[in-house]
Amino acid sequence: MVAYAGLDPRIKQSGSKLNTTGRLTKRGSPMLRHALYVAANVARRFDPELNAYYLKKREEGRRHAEVLCIIARKLLYRIHAVLRERRPYVAV
Repeated sequence: MVAYAGLDPRIKQSGSKLNTTGRLTKRGSPMLRHALYVAANVARRFDPELNAYYLKKREEGRRHAEVLCIIARKLLYRIHAVLRERRPYVAV
């Protein structure tokens, strides 16, 4: 599901060399990726857990857009869990 949204990391490998550039593959649905990105921007402001995570990552030196992509991926995991379990989302 993460790959379908294009939120999986790009990995280049040649022989024994492994290069992780930290970029996204963007091979999935651009509309889904954009919707998750916008949802992540809203969620980081109104969800205390995601806001704390956002601030922690920003203090570590990550860029705003980079952290939003990480939060979008977290939201996608939450959405997948709700669909898989067929129960409403309950914040812990």
